[in-house]
Amino acid sequence: MSQGLCQNCGASVNLTAGKTETTCQYCDSIVTLQQAEATFAEVRNSKVGGTLLIAQTSQEGGNFDEAIAYYNKIIEQQPDNAEAWLNKGSCMVATSTIKDIKIREAGMCWKTAIKFAKNPDAMKKRVSAEINNVVTSFYPTLENYFVKTAERENAVIQHYERFILLESALDVALTLNPQSVGIAQNGLDLCDAFLASIPKGYGTKAAGSEERIIAEENRKAELRGKKPSELGNAIMTMGVGSAIAKAGEELANKLRHDLIPVRTKYLTALENSAGASHPSVVKAKAEIEADTKKRDQLKVQEQKTAAAENLEIMVEAEACKTLLGRLTAPPKTRSMMGAVGAILFLAIPALGGVLLDKLTGGLQGSDDVTGRDLIFIIPGGPIGLISYFLIGSKIRKPIRARIQSEMANKK
Repeated sequence: MSQGLCQNCGASVNLTAGKTETTCQYCDSIVTLQQAEATFAEVRNSKVGGTLLIAQTSQEGGNFDEAIAYYNKIIEQQPDNAEAWLNKGSCMVATSTIKDIKIREAGMCWKTAIKFAKNPDAMKKRVSAEINNVVTSFYPTLENYFVKTAERENAVIQHYERFILLESALDVALTLNPQSVGIAQNGLDLCDAFLASIPKGYGTKAAGSEERIIAEENRKAELRGKKPSELGNAIMTMGVGSAIAKAGEELANKLRHDLIPVRTKYLTALENSAGASHPSVVKAKAEIEADTKKRDQLKVQEQKTAAAENLEIMVEAEACKTLLGRLTAPPKTRSMMGAVGAILFLAIPALGGVLLDKLTGGLQGSDDVTGRDLIFIIPGGPIGLISYFLIGSKIRKPIRARIQSEMANKK
């Protein structure tokens, strides 16, 4: 087997014995044996050829910081060395941590590599393939970290932000090479992997919550001088895990709807490059259509709920205004029953709420509740409810009808 370099993008190519040409796996150029060997000799014999070989060896061995140092030396001597810029970008991502994903720094390196390439179009394809590879390699780090730390505050938000940052690099790759089946397919796969990671993380969260509850109950039992009860622990944790798991599924569905534009982007690219009959295209199209339908139904329901809530707010405001008007009306026009009703409607529930808050505070040890307080609290609740529904409903009904009529006329 003979090794050489593609004359267009500079990538390594291998020619098996007996073959005189091959196709570059990055830029799809036809590379002859003579061209590959000539390009390799040119790079090897250049002023930075030895340093480049050492840098590439360090990169292949996983010594990315060392490789970056060598690539920086090459760039100092040859600022227009496209190979050094390209490989430095890949090493930047490889040295990233979960809290410092160096996508933007790598992006500047890749952009510079294209700028100084002998054949920019060929280098675009190579850069896009390199981005696709590093994104695929780094994503498991994101998912594993989230699954392990899902119990932390804002874990889902941070996981989503990191995924979007990583996806932004893949978006650049797709822009550089929109006909790449591999990049489009990888985009769909990464979206699916991210959405599947949410329930996984919540599974860890559920297990952690149950463990904490059991540990606390065991501690209390030991303080009381009793043996931990397995039955008691089972009762205390009943429903906790399933509730958290359900929350994870609901959140995954919401994020699935939020990612519809991203998934559609990769679906469109895959359909254009692989055809509408491609199995992944058929599958993704059906899923996105179903998700879009659910999202639109939820939006309609949310709009109806919001409209109903706004209507009730306006009705309550008008009702309170009407009741206050009765209290401030001249004596001759003020109805005694109306005034009493207004007082009951406005004052009793408020008083009952204040005293109830005091009762709650007293039960928690932050305040004292006297018998006199209870005298007001006990009748305050029923009287407040009666006044709220009987007196308030009589006032609200015409107000609600008028507001609904005005809103309908505006439409």
